[in-house]
Parts: sequence; structure tokens; C-alpha cells
Amino acid sequence: MLETVGKKKKCELVGDWARSVSNHLYWCASSSDGDGELVSEKWLSVLNHITNVHEGHGQRFPKCLHGELEDRDWINKGSLAFLEMEKVVKGKLLVNDIKKLSPAEQTSALESYHHVVCHIAPKALHFFYAPMKARLYIAALHFNENSYRDQAVNKNGEPIYSISYPKGRKGAGIPKEVKVQQTYSK
Repeated sequence: MLETVGKKKKCELVGDWARSVSNHLYWCASSSDGDGELVSEKWLSVLNHITNVHEGHGQRFPKCLHGELEDRDWINKGSLAFLEMEKVVKGKLLVNDIKKLSPAEQTSALESYHHVVCHIAPKALHFFYAPMKARLYIAALHFNENSYRDQAVNKNGEPIYSISYPKGRKGAGIPKEVKVQQTYSK
């Protein structure tokens, strides 16, 4: 949504802030212990933050927790870019949904498990009950054995990273931990 707003004339700064605002949303949910009102107050504080105001946000979250920040392109309060971002950030449906964000539970593990199930028991093939049950057991065992693998290290004991280019980042690379090889025979 913010990237779309950032494409409007005189709103380019909104597009530059989109990634930071997205990160802020994840931080709001993960740092509030499921307290919806606190999540909401932290979320709305982003409107002050983007204008280089880091205190006076609200009663429960009065000031930002970060230290000194490097200089960047701040958005001027009252500018078209600010007003457009404010429409998005203060959207009634969005704020109500943000109050319900889960602080810890994400669906990525479930999605990973479903990927393993589809690999071992493809939907395009028909299996009778007993073989299907056996394949689901194998998928569960494989997933449980390999889902929380350690990070791989090189000969010097340093952790190994690779660069991933997810579609959602539109060409921006992100560092990703390289995990140890999966186990199949244990």
C-alpha cells in the first residue's frame, strides 16, 4: 500500500520509508506481549517517527526506544506525502486489525510443513488410506527432524550466509543463514 502511495507525485519519500514502516509493524507486534492497545499506540507512533519526532507519542508508549539515528530524508508534517501516509497508517480497518496481531505465532512453520507434505504426498496423485497415512507420518517425522537445524559454519568456525532475492523485495537482496544439511537416514 505504501509503495503505491510512494509512486504518486510529491509522495516519493513514502516509498523510501515503506520498508522501515513494514519493519516497524513487525516490531510493534513482537514487542507488545499481545496487548492490542499497546500495539496500536506503537504503530501510530510511526507518524511522529517519520517526521523526526521521537517522543510524545502517547500515554503507554511515550517515546521511541532507539538511540541516536543517522540522518535521513524525514517527511515534513503537513506535506502531501505525510497526509497520504497518515491516511494509510490511521486507516480504521488497519488499526483494528493491528490490535489483533499475534506477538509470536507466524504461519511460516505451518506453510513449511505443508510444503514437505506436498513433496512426499503430491496432491496430483491418488493414494489409498494406508499409503497416504504412511506418507503423512514420514512427512511429519522429516519435518520434525529438520525444521530447526543449526546454522552451518565454515572451516574457521564462522557462520555461513547466502544472499536471497525474494520477489517481495523487488530485487533487494537479504542475508540468509545457510543451515546444515538435512538428515534422511537417522
